[in-house]
Amino acid sequence: MRIVFLFITLLSSFALWASEVINVNSASQKELETLNGVGPVIAERIVQYRESHGSFSTVDELQKVKGISAAWVEKNKTILASQ
Repeated sequence: MRIVFLFITLLSSFALWASEVINVNSASQKELETLNGVGPVIAERIVQYRESHGSFSTVDELQKVKGISAAWVEKNKTILASQ
């Protein structure tokens, strides 16, 4: 039983490590749409904001995009990057 638990724990850790990080400064609209809670409208807003204002210095700057909340950014920080 302990071996099964250890195996599941290791597998879960690997899955988290292998998760793709999305760079908000280079991701396409389709890539942004893969994020939980981001559909075509929000993804397009992110791309338009980036094109109008330049690169995001930090992931927290996503909150400047209409429809992106601080809670959403905090929840997704582990899979987002701005560098």
